[in-house]
Amino acid sequence: MPLHNVFVLVFVVLLSSACAQITASNQLTRYQLDLNPITGTATQDDIVRQYGAPKEKRKVGALEVWTYHFSYGHRGATVISPYVPYDQYGFAWGRNYGVARGATQSREEYDLLTLRFRGDGVLDSWRVYVQR
Repeated sequence: MPLHNVFVLVFVVLLSSACAQITASNQLTRYQLDLNPITGTATQDDIVRQYGAPKEKRKVGALEVWTYHFSYGHRGATVISPYVPYDQYGFAWGRNYGVARGATQSREEYDLLTLRFRGDGVLDSWRVYVQR
């Protein structure tokens, strides 16, 4: 594979990972702006009005924990790498040496929001995992 192709491939990979990181950071900021001001004052009814019914409810000690799973579909990614065949002695050679091989993967884009409520039904704390 020519050297300039390697640089282009590295640039594309870095650019796409930076875009995904910016999107995840923006979504996290939205959750912070929505939930930080109401932590300690919002009731379970307020949260249901804002986010709907949770996917899961469970008791953990004196706290009630609600979990939301917001799916934004699937994203495909193509991974391209040079193929280097090795013989039984560990030497790379052959007519397919350096030929690019690729694979396509798919992953879900989602937010996993966890809210913890005190015994009186008021939002105590929250955390979120954003996958982009």
